[in-house]
Amino acid sequence: MPYRCNSPFLAVAAVGSCRYANVMSLAKIDHWIGKTLFVPPIIKLCQLTRQSQFAISRMFWFIAALDGFYRAETLFGSLLWGGMSIVMMVSATRRADSPTVSFMFFRLLAVFLLALDLVKGVATSEWAGFAFWIFVLVAEYAAIIRTIPSREATKSVTKVSEANFASLSSHSACCCNAGMRLFRGICQPRPTLDPS
Repeated sequence: MPYRCNSPFLAVAAVGSCRYANVMSLAKIDHWIGKTLFVPPIIKLCQLTRQSQFAISRMFWFIAALDGFYRAETLFGSLLWGGMSIVMMVSATRRADSPTVSFMFFRLLAVFLLALDLVKGVATSEWAGFAFWIFVLVAEYAAIIRTIPSREATKSVTKVSEANFASLSSHSACCCNAGMRLFRGICQPRPTLDPS
């Protein structure tokens, strides 16, 4: 016979844990999207342009606002997006490297709206507008990056990972030969200076 709980506190705890599980799965989805699709190109862009991730975030918000201004169909939309473009331009120039905030809910909403635009594009062959959501997602995922590795560190990690050692024995033989050369150099008699 299954256990029945009549306590309202335990029922709330069970519902709360289900909500926590849903939030965790959304966080995992958000983490996967950022880690695989957006963060690596953003890091490369930061390294190439020598700009901080926050400057890249503000730049892409400015580009998104300009895209919205370009696609506005009404006077209100033009004023709204034009005002946002001016605010983003001033923000990008005055506070380029100040930390920004990004919310997981907004990123997932932007991913959902991008998916809807892509489905609409496939169904109707009307692709206008989906780039806006890509600009927004790049801006939002750039805001959550905390450190950018240096370009040299990235190159050295890549070189080490691409290096292919033929076998462990050849590597250890090379090290052993180098050690023997070092030992011979230390143990050889030193030349003496002739006092005359």
